[in-house]
Amino acid sequence: MMYVCIVNYLIASNIMDKEMIEYLGDGVYASFDGYHIWLAVNHHENKVVALDPYVMKSLIEYNNKLKNE
Repeated sequence: MMYVCIVNYLIASNIMDKEMIEYLGDGVYASFDGYHIWLAVNHHENKVVALDPYVMKSLIEYNNKLKNE
């Protein structure tokens, strides 16, 4: 649900056409192509993982599970 809200915000803001790259720390960069959240390592062009909405949802759920342990 959170991912859908983010995508809807990006569509409404006309940000979808721009590649957004953000440094997350520890050599990890994130970017968004309109559908996938891409993770890159060591350099923002070294994209190695594409998270679709379903995988992103699973990652968020995994993070929440870890917080609750």
